[in-house]
Amino acid sequence: MSTSLLRANTDAITTAWMREALGTGSADGPPPIGRVVTETLGGGVNALGNLVRCRLYLPDGSPAAPASVIVKMQDSKAVSAWFARKLSLYEKEYMFYRHLVDHVPIRTPQLHFGALDTKTRRFMLVLEDLDSWGRSGAGSTGFDLLGAAEARLVIRQVVRMHGQFWNAEDDPRLQRCLTTLTPNYGRLMRTLFWPCLAVAREHFTDTMSAPVVRWAETLGSGLTDHLANTTAGPMTMVHGDLRAANLFFGTGATPELALIDWQGCGLGNGLTDLAYFMVFCLDTPVRQCIEQEMLEEYHATVVSMGAKDFTLEDCRNSYRQSMLTVFMICLLSCSIGLSDPSLRSQVRALLNRCLTAIHDLDATEFLPERSERQFGDSLHAGLTKAGYTAYLSLQRLRGRIAG
Repeated sequence: MSTSLLRANTDAITTAWMREALGTGSADGPPPIGRVVTETLGGGVNALGNLVRCRLYLPDGSPAAPASVIVKMQDSKAVSAWFARKLSLYEKEYMFYRHLVDHVPIRTPQLHFGALDTKTRRFMLVLEDLDSWGRSGAGSTGFDLLGAAEARLVIRQVVRMHGQFWNAEDDPRLQRCLTTLTPNYGRLMRTLFWPCLAVAREHFTDTMSAPVVRWAETLGSGLTDHLANTTAGPMTMVHGDLRAANLFFGTGATPELALIDWQGCGLGNGLTDLAYFMVFCLDTPVRQCIEQEMLEEYHATVVSMGAKDFTLEDCRNSYRQSMLTVFMICLLSCSIGLSDPSLRSQVRALLNRCLTAIHDLDATEFLPERSERQFGDSLHAGLTKAGYTAYLSLQRLRGRIAG
C-alpha cells in the first residue's frame, strides 16, 4: 500500500488515488476509473470525521462499478480530531471493519479499502455508498426523529447483536474489540461534565430547573461510581451512537435496516445503547408508547439467545440507570452550536426528552452517593468542578450588581 493513500485529504482524492485504493488487495487490479467527482458531506452526518461521496466514471463517461463510494478520513477540525484520538474512535471503526463486521448480524456498508497508522492516527476507509437506500436521518444535524415502526425495526436488529455477544468478553471474535468505557472516556467525562453543566444552566434555564440542577450536581460528584455501576452487569457488543443520522432503511417490500458509523462500538452495556436510541431518536410520546413493550421484547430475546441470571427487573433497572449516562451525553450536546437558532432548538428538545425519560422512569433512584472524594479522582475533574463553582459565584455577583 502506498503511504500516499493515508496522506490524502479531501482535495487529494484524485482518479489515481481512487484507482490505487480500490485496487489494493484486488485480484483484478485497479479498476478502469476515468473520472472522480467528489461531494463533501455535511458535518451533521458525521461530526467526528471527514466524509466525501465520490461518484466514479469509466473513461467513456459511463458509471463505473461501483458507481459511487464514501471516503471517510480523520477530521480536519483540531478539536474533533483531538476528541476522536482521546476516545480511540478511529481505531474502533477500523478494527470493526477489519475483524468484526462479518460477525455482526446487522447490515453495514461494504468495506472497499481501509488503513490506519497507529502512530500518526491517520485513518482512511472507502465504503459502500448507501445513497440509494431510504434514510430517515437525512437532516444536517443528526437529531431527526423516527416513528414507532422504524424504532421497532432498529431495536429488534440491535438486540440480536446484543444477544449474540451477551456476556461474551472472552469471545475470540471480540478480542480485538475495544471497550467503550476506557480510562480516557471516564477521565474525559469527569473533565467535561462541569463546564457543560454550566453551559446548560446558562442557555436552557427553562429546562434546567433547580431540582434538575441539584441531582445533576450529585451525578457529577459521583461520576466515577456511576460509570462503574453501569458496567457492573453483563457486557456485550454495542454500537454506541444509535442516532437517526446513522440509520438507513431499505425501500423494498421487506423492512431492512443498515447501520453506519461504528466509531463508538465496543464492549459495553447493551441497555445504554437502547436508552441512547430512545432519547436521541424518538419523540416522548413514541418512546412512552413502545418503551415497556420493547424492554420486554429485549429481555425475552437476549434470554432466548443464552443470557443467564438476567431477569426482566434487571433489564428494566439497567435501562433506567442508563438514562443517567444518556443525560451526560446530552450535556455534551448542549455545548455545541448554540449560536445556530435551529440547532439550539433541537438540543433543547433533546435535553427535554432525556429529562422527561428520567422523570418517567424515576431514574434518579440510581444516582451515586454524593462524595467529594470523587473530585480528587482527577486533577482535571477537580479543576473543572472548581471552575464551575467559581462561574456560579460570578453569575450571582453579576445578578446582585445588575439588581
